[in-house]
Amino acid sequence: MALSIHPLDLGHAETDSSFLVWGRTPGHRVTAAVLGYLVLGGEHPIVVDTGYRPGRHERGMHTFTRGPGQTLAAALAPHGVQPEDVGLLVMTHLHSDHTGEIDALPEARIVVQRQELAYAAAPYFPETMYVREDIAKLVDALFARVEPLDGDVELAPGVSVKHTGGHSPGHQQIEVELDSGLAIIAGDNAYLLDAFHEGVPPGYVTSIPDTMRAITDVQKRATHVLTMHDPGLLDRYAGGLR
Repeated sequence: MALSIHPLDLGHAETDSSFLVWGRTPGHRVTAAVLGYLVLGGEHPIVVDTGYRPGRHERGMHTFTRGPGQTLAAALAPHGVQPEDVGLLVMTHLHSDHTGEIDALPEARIVVQRQELAYAAAPYFPETMYVREDIAKLVDALFARVEPLDGDVELAPGVSVKHTGGHSPGHQQIEVELDSGLAIIAGDNAYLLDAFHEGVPPGYVTSIPDTMRAITDVQKRATHVLTMHDPGLLDRYAGGLR
Protein backbone atom coordinates (compact mmCIF):
# COMPACT_ATOMS: atom_id res chain seq x y z
CA MET A 1 0.00 0.00 0.00
CA ALA A 2 1.29 3.47 -0.88
CA LEU A 3 2.24 5.84 1.93
CA SER A 4 0.01 8.73 2.96
CA ILE A 5 0.37 11.63 5.42
CA HIS A 6 -2.41 13.09 7.55
CA PRO A 7 -2.17 16.26 9.68
CA LEU A 8 -3.28 15.91 13.31
CA ASP A 9 -5.01 18.83 15.06
CA LEU A 10 -3.36 18.95 18.49
CA GLY A 11 -4.48 22.38 19.67
CA HIS A 12 -3.38 25.94 19.09
CA ALA A 13 -0.99 28.54 20.48
CA GLU A 14 -1.31 32.29 20.89
CA THR A 15 1.98 34.13 20.53
CA ASP A 16 3.67 37.21 19.13
CA SER A 17 3.72 37.48 15.35
CA SER A 18 7.48 38.15 15.40
CA PHE A 19 8.01 34.77 17.08
CA LEU A 20 6.35 32.95 14.18
CA VAL A 21 8.13 34.94 11.46
CA TRP A 22 11.37 36.86 11.93
CA GLY A 23 10.57 40.58 12.34
CA ARG A 24 6.91 40.34 11.34
CA THR A 25 4.68 42.94 13.12
CA PRO A 26 6.15 42.76 16.64
CA GLY A 27 3.59 43.26 19.39
CA HIS A 28 0.75 41.72 17.38
CA ARG A 29 -0.75 38.57 18.91
CA VAL A 30 -1.59 35.77 16.49
CA THR A 31 -2.90 32.22 16.69
CA ALA A 32 -0.94 29.28 15.33
CA ALA A 33 -1.90 25.65 14.97
CA VAL A 34 -0.14 22.93 16.93
CA LEU A 35 0.13 20.01 14.54
CA GLY A 36 1.38 16.46 14.46
CA TYR A 37 1.40 14.08 11.51
CA LEU A 38 0.32 10.50 10.93
CA VAL A 39 2.03 8.41 8.24
CA LEU A 40 0.05 5.39 7.04
CA GLY A 41 0.71 2.64 4.54
CA GLY A 42 3.80 1.08 6.08
CA GLU A 43 4.16 -1.88 8.41
CA HIS A 44 2.95 0.21 11.36
CA PRO A 45 1.46 3.70 11.69
CA ILE A 46 4.06 6.42 12.32
CA VAL A 47 3.36 9.58 14.33
CA VAL A 48 5.44 12.76 14.11
CA ASP A 49 5.38 14.85 17.34
CA THR A 50 2.68 14.88 20.02
CA GLY A 51 1.72 18.53 20.66
CA TYR A 52 1.50 20.31 24.00
CA ARG A 53 -0.13 18.75 27.05
CA PRO A 54 -3.97 18.93 27.10
CA GLY A 55 -5.55 21.93 28.81
CA ARG A 56 -4.66 25.63 28.80
CA HIS A 57 -1.15 26.69 29.76
CA GLU A 58 0.87 29.91 29.85
CA ARG A 59 4.54 29.44 29.05
CA GLY A 60 6.76 32.41 28.36
CA MET A 61 5.10 34.57 25.68
CA HIS A 62 2.90 31.67 24.58
CA THR A 63 -0.56 30.46 25.59
CA PHE A 64 -1.31 26.86 24.58
CA THR A 65 -4.88 25.57 24.45
CA ARG A 66 -5.82 21.98 23.76
CA GLY A 67 -9.37 20.67 24.10
CA PRO A 68 -10.62 17.10 24.71
CA GLY A 69 -11.06 16.54 20.97
CA GLN A 70 -7.44 17.48 20.29
CA THR A 71 -5.68 14.82 22.32
CA LEU A 72 -3.46 12.44 20.41
CA ALA A 73 -5.93 9.58 20.83
CA ALA A 74 -8.81 11.74 19.57
CA ALA A 75 -6.78 12.92 16.57
CA LEU A 76 -5.84 9.36 15.61
CA ALA A 77 -9.33 7.88 15.97
CA PRO A 78 -10.83 9.21 12.68
CA HIS A 79 -8.06 7.34 10.85
CA GLY A 80 -8.93 4.06 12.55
CA VAL A 81 -5.73 4.14 14.59
CA GLN A 82 -5.51 3.48 18.32
CA PRO A 83 -2.51 4.70 20.38
CA GLU A 84 -1.28 1.13 20.83
CA ASP A 85 -1.24 0.60 17.04
CA VAL A 86 1.51 3.15 16.48
CA GLY A 87 4.90 1.53 15.99
CA LEU A 88 7.10 4.60 15.67
CA LEU A 89 7.07 8.10 17.15
CA VAL A 90 9.44 10.52 15.44
CA MET A 91 10.34 13.71 17.29
CA THR A 92 11.35 16.65 15.12
CA HIS A 93 12.77 18.14 18.33
CA LEU A 94 11.89 18.29 22.03
CA HIS A 95 10.34 21.72 22.62
CA SER A 96 7.35 21.69 24.95
CA ASP A 97 4.72 22.06 22.21
CA HIS A 98 5.91 18.80 20.65
CA THR A 99 6.41 16.54 23.69
CA GLY A 100 3.17 16.93 25.67
CA GLU A 101 1.97 13.36 25.07
CA ILE A 102 5.30 11.70 24.49
CA ASP A 103 4.16 8.79 26.67
CA ALA A 104 0.77 8.31 24.97
CA LEU A 105 1.85 5.65 22.45
CA PRO A 106 2.69 2.57 24.54
CA GLU A 107 4.13 0.37 21.76
CA ALA A 108 6.03 2.99 19.78
CA ARG A 109 9.76 3.27 19.40
CA ILE A 110 10.73 6.90 19.99
CA VAL A 111 13.38 8.32 17.68
CA VAL A 112 15.14 11.60 18.38
CA GLN A 113 18.55 12.98 17.54
CA ARG A 114 21.05 12.26 20.32
CA GLN A 115 22.22 15.87 20.14
CA GLU A 116 18.67 17.10 20.80
CA LEU A 117 18.19 14.83 23.79
CA ALA A 118 21.46 15.98 25.33
CA TYR A 119 20.70 19.66 24.68
CA ALA A 120 17.18 19.36 26.11
CA ALA A 121 18.63 18.20 29.44
CA ALA A 122 20.72 21.37 29.80
CA PRO A 123 19.50 24.02 27.34
CA TYR A 124 20.66 27.57 26.91
CA PHE A 125 18.18 30.49 26.89
CA PRO A 126 15.26 30.21 27.24
CA GLU A 127 14.84 27.10 29.36
CA THR A 128 11.04 27.45 28.99
CA MET A 129 11.33 25.91 25.51
CA TYR A 130 11.70 22.53 27.22
CA VAL A 131 9.49 20.96 29.91
CA ARG A 132 11.62 19.16 32.50
CA GLU A 133 8.89 16.59 33.16
CA ASP A 134 8.76 15.52 29.50
CA ILE A 135 12.54 15.27 29.12
CA ALA A 136 12.78 13.31 32.37
CA LYS A 137 10.40 10.71 30.94
CA LEU A 138 12.66 10.22 27.94
CA VAL A 139 15.77 9.59 30.01
CA ASP A 140 14.02 7.43 32.62
CA ALA A 141 10.60 5.79 32.28
CA LEU A 142 10.60 5.72 28.46
CA PHE A 143 14.30 5.25 27.84
CA ALA A 144 14.04 1.57 26.91
CA ARG A 145 11.98 2.65 23.87
CA VAL A 146 14.14 5.65 22.92
CA GLU A 147 16.47 5.31 19.94
CA PRO A 148 18.95 8.20 19.84
CA LEU A 149 20.01 8.95 16.26
CA ASP A 150 23.32 10.35 15.06
CA GLY A 151 22.46 12.06 11.79
CA ASP A 152 20.43 10.99 8.76
CA VAL A 153 18.67 7.61 8.99
CA GLU A 154 16.16 5.59 6.96
CA LEU A 155 13.46 4.57 9.45
CA ALA A 156 11.26 2.46 7.18
CA PRO A 157 10.80 1.96 3.44
CA GLY A 158 10.09 5.41 2.02
CA VAL A 159 10.51 7.20 5.37
CA SER A 160 13.73 8.83 6.56
CA VAL A 161 14.97 11.62 8.79
CA LYS A 162 17.58 14.27 8.11
CA HIS A 163 19.38 16.11 10.89
CA THR A 164 19.16 19.82 10.13
CA GLY A 165 19.82 21.73 13.34
CA GLY A 166 18.70 25.32 13.10
CA HIS A 167 15.59 25.74 15.21
CA SER A 168 17.27 23.60 17.86
CA PRO A 169 20.66 21.86 17.79
CA GLY A 170 19.21 18.38 17.23
CA HIS A 171 16.27 19.36 15.05
CA GLN A 172 15.42 16.87 12.30
CA GLN A 173 13.02 16.83 9.35
CA ILE A 174 11.07 13.79 8.18
CA GLU A 175 11.05 12.84 4.51
CA VAL A 176 8.32 10.62 3.03
CA GLU A 177 8.25 9.26 -0.51
CA LEU A 178 4.67 9.54 -1.78
CA ASP A 179 3.22 8.59 -5.15
CA SER A 180 2.87 12.33 -5.84
CA GLY A 181 6.47 13.16 -4.89
CA LEU A 182 8.68 13.86 -1.91
CA ALA A 183 6.90 15.25 1.15
CA ILE A 184 9.11 16.86 3.78
CA ILE A 185 7.81 17.50 7.27
CA ALA A 186 10.07 20.48 7.87
CA GLY A 187 9.45 20.71 11.61
CA ASP A 188 10.04 24.15 13.07
CA ASN A 189 12.67 25.48 10.72
CA ALA A 190 9.58 27.05 9.15
CA TYR A 191 6.40 27.80 11.12
CA LEU A 192 4.26 29.23 8.32
CA LEU A 193 4.30 28.32 4.63
CA ASP A 194 4.16 31.88 3.31
CA ALA A 195 7.32 32.81 5.20
CA PHE A 196 8.96 29.56 4.11
CA HIS A 197 8.33 30.34 0.43
CA GLU A 198 9.74 33.83 1.00
CA GLY A 199 12.83 32.33 2.62
CA VAL A 200 12.23 34.10 5.95
CA PRO A 201 13.12 32.10 9.10
CA PRO A 202 10.99 31.86 12.22
CA GLY A 203 11.62 34.25 15.09
CA TYR A 204 13.31 31.66 17.28
CA VAL A 205 16.34 29.70 16.08
CA THR A 206 19.58 28.51 17.64
CA SER A 207 21.49 28.83 14.36
CA ILE A 208 20.53 31.11 11.49
CA PRO A 209 22.99 29.45 9.06
CA ASP A 210 21.62 25.96 9.79
CA THR A 211 18.03 27.20 9.54
CA MET A 212 18.62 28.89 6.20
CA ARG A 213 20.46 25.86 4.81
CA ALA A 214 17.51 23.68 5.80
CA ILE A 215 14.95 26.05 4.23
CA THR A 216 16.95 26.21 0.99
CA ASP A 217 17.35 22.43 0.89
CA VAL A 218 13.63 21.83 1.34
CA GLN A 219 12.75 24.46 -1.28
CA LYS A 220 14.94 22.64 -3.80
CA ARG A 221 13.90 19.05 -3.16
CA ALA A 222 10.36 18.87 -1.77
CA THR A 223 7.20 18.42 -3.80
CA HIS A 224 5.14 18.97 -0.63
CA VAL A 225 6.20 20.98 2.44
CA LEU A 226 4.57 20.40 5.82
CA THR A 227 5.22 22.54 8.89
CA MET A 228 4.09 22.11 12.48
CA HIS A 229 2.22 25.39 13.05
CA ASP A 230 0.45 26.53 9.87
CA PRO A 231 -3.33 26.27 10.45
CA GLY A 232 -4.03 26.23 6.72
CA LEU A 233 -2.57 22.74 6.40
CA LEU A 234 -5.49 21.19 8.33
CA ASP A 235 -7.93 22.19 5.61
CA ARG A 236 -5.55 21.79 2.69
CA TYR A 237 -4.82 18.17 3.56
CA ALA A 238 -8.02 17.23 5.37
CA GLY A 239 -8.25 14.13 3.19
CA GLY A 240 -4.57 13.31 3.50
CA LEU A 241 -1.62 13.68 1.17
CA ARG A 242 -0.68 10.80 -1.12
